[in-house]
Amino acid sequence: MRRLPMLIALLGMAAASPAAAQFLGPQEGVTPEVVAKARAEADSLIEAGGVSDLFENVTVGIDPRIRHLRSGLVCSFTPGSEVNKVMVFEGGLPRGDDVGCNTSFGDMTVTHYATRYDRPYTPEVLAEDAGRAIEDRWDTAVPYQGAVATAEEDDLPPTSAVRYLIGPAEKQGYTQALTARIGEWSFKQRMTMPADGAVAAMIMSGMTWNSVLRQAVSNPGHD
Repeated sequence: MRRLPMLIALLGMAAASPAAAQFLGPQEGVTPEVVAKARAEADSLIEAGGVSDLFENVTVGIDPRIRHLRSGLVCSFTPGSEVNKVMVFEGGLPRGDDVGCNTSFGDMTVTHYATRYDRPYTPEVLAEDAGRAIEDRWDTAVPYQGAVATAEEDDLPPTSAVRYLIGPAEKQGYTQALTARIGEWSFKQRMTMPADGAVAAMIMSGMTWNSVLRQAVSNPGHD
């Protein structure tokens, strides 16, 4: 019974959250001043990451948004979150072929990645790799066996997933990875939050994931 209030609360927060705006439809009543503030934060994130050659500012509402030019990955950030960050990973691939964006929503932390590997890994392989990374990071990680809620849409690329419980029993967390492929690019979402809100988190993060895939399909990147 403890999970039901958490589920209701999280979904209610999602409906009112700026971070949820990109998958909850048009943003109404947003003033130019609010948009300007969000655009300024997006500019700051691009500048702080030194990625002006790789990302563009595509903010149109209350949530700062940036778009990776090569993959079409659109990152939406919760305004003012301390963990907001855009990342470029070094590791053998050309600069800009492995990127990510981090943000938070309450107790939930979400990171989206876009990577152009030198071979066409399937979403299943990428999910398995993400699972190994989770197990390496948390020695307490065990596969999640509880209820699962998905938000998959038939017109989007198929998604693979791995789900785990992490941490001590008295303060257990939930973490997952979703993976998909669009053209040459592999997309991944990593999400972590307290285990009590796992089902609600699956719904919200799944809606965000759908938005990421939809935008990458409808407006693909280019070199």
